Amino acid sequence: MSSYKCIIIDDEPLICRLIHKLGNWSEFDIEISAICYDGESALEEISRHKPDIVLSDIRVPIYNGIEIMERAQEAGLHPLFIIISGYSEFEYAQRAIQLKAVDYLVKPIRRDKLNDALRRCCDLLAAATERHAAAEALADAHKDLLWNDLCSKRFFCQDGEDFEAKYGTGWTRKTHYAAAVSISRPELMEQRALYIDRVLSIFSAMFDKSAFSCDSSLGCIYLLFSMDENSGSGADIFQKLYVDIKHLEETLGPFSLTIGYSDAFILPYNLPDHLEQAQHASDYRFERGADTIYSFPELPGGCRSYKELITETLTNNIIYHSGTLDIEQLKISIRGLETDFLRSSDRDFAGLIDLGIFILNTVMTAAHFPEQEVLRERFLYDYRFCVTYNDFFQLLTRYSCDILEQKKEAGHVELSSSVQSAKDYINKHYSEKIYLDDLAKSVCLSANYLSSIFKKELGTGITEYINTVRCSAAKELLKTTVLSINAIAEKTGYADEKYFQHQFKKIVGITPAQFRRIYS
Repeated sequence: MSSYKCIIIDDEPLICRLIHKLGNWSEFDIEISAICYDGESALEEISRHKPDIVLSDIRVPIYNGIEIMERAQEAGLHPLFIIISGYSEFEYAQRAIQLKAVDYLVKPIRRDKLNDALRRCCDLLAAATERHAAAEALADAHKDLLWNDLCSKRFFCQDGEDFEAKYGTGWTRKTHYAAAVSISRPELMEQRALYIDRVLSIFSAMFDKSAFSCDSSLGCIYLLFSMDENSGSGADIFQKLYVDIKHLEETLGPFSLTIGYSDAFILPYNLPDHLEQAQHASDYRFERGADTIYSFPELPGGCRSYKELITETLTNNIIYHSGTLDIEQLKISIRGLETDFLRSSDRDFAGLIDLGIFILNTVMTAAHFPEQEVLRERFLYDYRFCVTYNDFFQLLTRYSCDILEQKKEAGHVELSSSVQSAKDYINKHYSEKIYLDDLAKSVCLSANYLSSIFKKELGTGITEYINTVRCSAAKELLKTTVLSINAIAEKTGYADEKYFQHQFKKIVGITPAQFRRIYS
């Protein structure tokens, strides 16, 4: 496919053939899309092909060359025009210049003059492409910065001017909405990137450049957009978005879909509050079911905080049962919590995830469970598929009991001095190449024996532990630096970036790039 498209307009076929012959079309990578002999057909072809360049004689039937330029521009089309004229038609030159014609060629047409004009057009088009690419790159950078600041709680703007200075122009003084789209079906996980791309494509097609989007850690796809007078009501927009996303079932199979959206707002420095509104509206699926749309302004107010359910007795029971690895009693405690939660008529559906994290943290701390951050991230990863309260409490029970099962399998013994020393060595030298023989020598044991007691006491192999330590260090670098993925891999002891990517996703559950977008 050629880089540029061109249309030739002249009422004399001989002149059209001459232009076709004289132009260095292949050299400039220009394709002649159409040849027209009157202004009416020319405008039709310009509308159809949307050419980059138009060569037009001044004197053509129906609409002359100047009128063609004017009507094309009125239709929102802006090809570069080269006007062709006879000696007696210079009165048109001034108007052509006003309409920003690139050149004004006088008949008889000379090869060098024609190709100079074509070259100038190509140079202008190339420069415009570069400017457009630079503008898009800057806009993307502004969007990334905005989402990173929002996700990392670093977002702070005093007013609209402050917002524009940090994140670019075009978002103040408009009506905005924030939305959270939740798609729940575990089998879709292998196609997650596919359906996220599809949803974002639908969203972008609806709003073009007035939309932001981000895949969140809680499984919602956050959407943010501004409206104009032609956009319609918020309810109409989200109904259309819902229907369009549901059409994906034709290719991806059935899934549960919930869209929650915020109150309309004008001032963009209130973004965090409205994203939270959208998340809360999406979480209302736990209360009233999925496969629908929820508006935050229509949600009931005055929910009882989940913290009121965290009594001293419940906390002490969870700590005791976790510390003694009593799985059955822990199940009973969580079941009692579920009963109390469901018995309340003003349930804190929006605080459900915070409730789950609190219980998990309590269990992990009491059971002295290692790598707590990794498990929390996996819990958040699975939380996205919960649609009902029962789904959530089953998930919480499974994770809590799995912690105790793993501690039981590990023997729940205090670490020997040799294993503790080996851990300290790994924690200190994780950025270097670690050989098992060197590690064993550092604690005065054989490699086989160290591997055996390390696995027995920690419940994980040496290689797995090294990868976990390295990935924990990588997460900090992803959060706090702008180093490339490859540079972070090298700094955390990985010589091969692909292997690093594989291990990181295996341990954390998401890729380094996804982690950076969410937490940096």
